[in-house]
Amino acid sequence: MRTPIPAGQWHLITLVVPRTFVYNVLLSLVWPFIASLTRSVLVPTALSFATMIVAVMFAGQAVGQYIPWVIPSYDLAHPGFSSSIGYLLIVFIGLIGIYGTIYVWTVKDQQ
Repeated sequence: MRTPIPAGQWHLITLVVPRTFVYNVLLSLVWPFIASLTRSVLVPTALSFATMIVAVMFAGQAVGQYIPWVIPSYDLAHPGFSSSIGYLLIVFIGLIGIYGTIYVWTVKDQQ
């Protein structure tokens, strides 16, 4: 029985797609932090739309590899792409989102 996936694409499906999923999850953790800080849903929604517009505008340019919301799509388009600065930005934004949200929920909301 033949599989619908070409033989050369298994690397993409088994390694790159899950890694891209993790990048997107880390990048999305900053929005609850901003929502908790501003006590509003409109501010993070507007910032996420603005971020996506900027990401689309600069995705095809050289500076796009340093915009954290463009890096997952770079990783899907170019599986051999490696920019340690870009990956560190994603991890840094994810950590800010996680620890910032925990801080706001435990300290700021309890006052």
